[in-house]
Amino acid sequence: MGKRQSKTEMVVKLMSKIEIHKDLENSIVELQSGYKMIHHPLYVGTYTGHEFLNEIINDSYKEKKELLQKFVNEENIHSLIYLIERPYRVESTMSALDSWWKPTKQEYWDFLSWLWVDTENVYENFETWVKLLFCKFEEPQLMMNDDEKEVYDNLPHIIKIYRGGVNDEGLSWTLNKDTAEWFAKRYNKNYKVFSKEISKKNVLAYIDTRKEEEIICF
Repeated sequence: MGKRQSKTEMVVKLMSKIEIHKDLENSIVELQSGYKMIHHPLYVGTYTGHEFLNEIINDSYKEKKELLQKFVNEENIHSLIYLIERPYRVESTMSALDSWWKPTKQEYWDFLSWLWVDTENVYENFETWVKLLFCKFEEPQLMMNDDEKEVYDNLPHIIKIYRGGVNDEGLSWTLNKDTAEWFAKRYNKNYKVFSKEISKKNVLAYIDTRKEEEIICF
């Protein structure tokens, strides 16, 4: 009897067209190349509409959604953000902070230091980063580890910083002109290299995890 029911379920499954999960439908975007992608906090990847792939994507999404709720219930910000696709991690951090995440000052800055390094393009979430850096806790210098703090402490009162990009309004700068030139040419973009002198008191933190001699300033 069990085998007969199992075969029936298989036939029903084969006859039913497997659509993409309804939560993901509005996250399907078409690229200039004509290819389609799903861009959602819990899934970023190619979308073909093929039933077999739809099933795999749906299963992955459902599993992540269950884990997401589990981590919220546990107030586990680290596991939750790892679960979120990278382009959505900054906004998800802000959302967690506005709802359930209640870190201590040091926990907050330790996490923000990791999130800053993990972020591929700070400028895309500029306004949210400004809120995260200024609106919750003071002392952003707590983002630095001991080695970074030592470099920061030895900076002169006036420092020259550089930035490779579309404008000079970003939060991310560097002490190294060669690093700025590399960012200006990245992705074959012919962006400009900007430079300026600022007071050390306007430096929020010095971050060197990626060996970029990065200066965070506003």
